[in-house]
Parts: sequence; structure tokens; C-alpha cells
Amino acid sequence: MAISLYLKGGLPAKAAQVIISHPGTYDNTLLDSIAAALSKAGLHERCGDLYQHLGRAQEALQSFKRGHAYRKAVELARQISPASVVTLEEEWGDWLASQKQMDAAINHFIEAGSTLKAIEAAIAARQFTKAAGIVDFLEPAKAQPYYRRMGQHYEEANNRQEAERYMLRAGAPMDAVEMWMRAGNWEAAQKVARGYLSEDELHQFYSKRARSCEANRQWQDAENAYVAGGEVDMAVNMYKRNKMWLQMLKLVQTHKRDQLPQAHLLVAQALQAEGSWREAERHFCEAKEWKGAVAMYRQQGMWEDALRVAKV
Repeated sequence: MAISLYLKGGLPAKAAQVIISHPGTYDNTLLDSIAAALSKAGLHERCGDLYQHLGRAQEALQSFKRGHAYRKAVELARQISPASVVTLEEEWGDWLASQKQMDAAINHFIEAGSTLKAIEAAIAARQFTKAAGIVDFLEPAKAQPYYRRMGQHYEEANNRQEAERYMLRAGAPMDAVEMWMRAGNWEAAQKVARGYLSEDELHQFYSKRARSCEANRQWQDAENAYVAGGEVDMAVNMYKRNKMWLQMLKLVQTHKRDQLPQAHLLVAQALQAEGSWREAERHFCEAKEWKGAVAMYRQQGMWEDALRVAKV
């Protein structure tokens, strides 16, 4: 009598509780009515409890799934359908992920053997150490994109040593080089570049560094980068453009000694054009082109200086 009243009153959960609390023989039509009312009301977990109490395991399992009562579903599946546990674990993880409970979803994906979903959940939950532990079990080709993402995360967190480690594991040494460059750590960038970049990449790295330093008027750093990249002429031209004659000559003397006389002659001609006669004379003589100095003085009507150089 109480069961019928509960049903008529729109209280199927109380009707189900009476059935569960008072075992006995009940009319199947009544039981089906209670289950239908529970389902209609969205009380799927309670419906599952009723079906399980009545020994209708498969219907209980489906109700638990519809109600996202996955813990009960998994426990029941272990008894009646062990092969379906893996699928249920994945569904459980999917549902938790849909609810933004990424941290909780990780282990269910692991239990289901859904490695990629487990990694994505761990990354979304910012559990990067756990994500890395899972990624380690992947084939290198599949693991690299995840290592790259973790490298980006650690850079954002200013943990650059860890970021470098993951970037290198991702097969992206240039990412690590550029990270150190952005951080202004030239030594660390150069260490990675020398250890991991191809010859062409290394050349591009030094060239980019040199141009950046030159643009910022960091002459010595630019020179170092040009020289390291095998572009001594670029460094020479940099100093030439900026009329930094002493630095240019020092560079030529160190790396292109056979071209030193020509370099002195170029400097002499530039100084002559500026009217720096004495300085120009010195470089004409260093280039063993004393006749050029004589001609310069003659052009200016500086006969005593022309005679003095000619006698030397």
C-alpha cells in the first residue's frame, strides 16, 4: 500500500527504499513501474541499486552507467563482466574530464590503458611530472610533441633547466637555444647550440645572434658571434660601416693576417677623405704604400710633409 502511495505521490526513491529495506515477493509490474519512475526522474543510480537488489545485474549496470555512478558500475562489472571493466574505466575518465576534473581522470585513463588521454589529462591538470612519467612509455615519435609542450610549460614557469631537458627530449634543440636567447643567457644558448644543432642550424644561430647584437650596438658580442659562425668578413664590414678602424684592424690581424696591408690601405684612404692627414699617413706606411702618403700631401700642398715621408 505504501509503495503505491509513494509512486502516486511522485516519490519513486522512497518506493524503491521500501523494496530494498523489506525483502519479499513483489509484483514484477510494480517493480518495473518503480524502475521506470526512477529513470524518468533521472535517479539512475537509485534505479541501479534497485535492479542490483533484485538480482537484475545487467540492468543495474546500465543504470549505474547512465547515472555516472561509475564506482558502483566498475564494482559490479568485476563480478559479472570483467572484460568490460577497461571500457568502464575509460568512460569514467571521459566523464570526469568533461566535468573538468582532470586530476581525478588521470588514473582511470591509466587503468583503461588510454595512455594519450592520460597524458592530456595530466597536462591539463598541470601535473607535468606525472605526465612525463606516462610519456616515457610512448614510442619516441609519439612522445616528442608532449615533451615539447612540457618544455613550453617549464619555460613559462621560469624553470629553464627543466624546460631545456624536455625540449632536447622532444628533438627540438633550437627551441632550447631560442629560449636561452630570450632569457639573455648567451652561454647556455651557445652550449646547447654547439652540442645539438646541425652545421647549418649552428650557422643560422650565430648569424642571428650577431645581427641582433650589431643592431643593439653590442659590437664585441656581434664580432664574437660572427667569428664563431665563420663570418669574419661580416664582422670586418660591421666595423668598416661604423668607422671603427682600430677594431677592424685588430680583427683582420687576428683572423686574416694576409689581408692586413689592404686593410691598412683602406683605413688610410678613409682617413684621408676625412682630412686626418697624420693618421692616414701612418696607415699608408703600415700598408707599405708610402707613395700614397706622399701623393696625399702633394695634393694638399703640404710639401714639407711630402718630402719627409719620401725621405723615409
